[in-house]
Amino acid sequence: MKMFAAIRSAFSLVEVLIVVVVIGILAAVVVPNTILAGDTARVTATAQDLRAIESAVVAYKNKTGLWPRDVNRAMLPPEIAEYFTMSDPFGKTVPLGGVYDYDGATSSRGPRISIRGSAGNPIPNDATTLKLDEEMDDGVLTSGRLRKSGGTIEYYLVPGD
Repeated sequence: MKMFAAIRSAFSLVEVLIVVVVIGILAAVVVPNTILAGDTARVTATAQDLRAIESAVVAYKNKTGLWPRDVNRAMLPPEIAEYFTMSDPFGKTVPLGGVYDYDGATSSRGPRISIRGSAGNPIPNDATTLKLDEEMDDGVLTSGRLRKSGGTIEYYLVPGD
């Protein structure tokens, strides 16, 4: 009679622990990089939106000599609608959080684009807002064209305002 070798049908505890440790190391390396890449992408997308809105507002001002009139948050000023044939940045959530709001010029200041929080959609934290400021402006949230004031991020379209 022949002796058959025992068939192994399970992993040993050591093998399972090695796999868990390897997965943990990979997660520790990959997850932070993935999170940072997501933040960078959202900051870049928000900066592109702000620049696109600024370009449309300035083009309208150059064409008519007037600034678009003030509108409610998350609403595209009708005067600049023709400049957004593909997508309306006001009709979507800001990639970093909140909604866009065009604030028309007043007698004491020029126009600005604000990012304001809404129910369940807050504006980004200071660290993320600072990254946006570094990409768009001077890297200081209390000066320059991009500023944080209370619960609002403001991008001034006229320098020095």
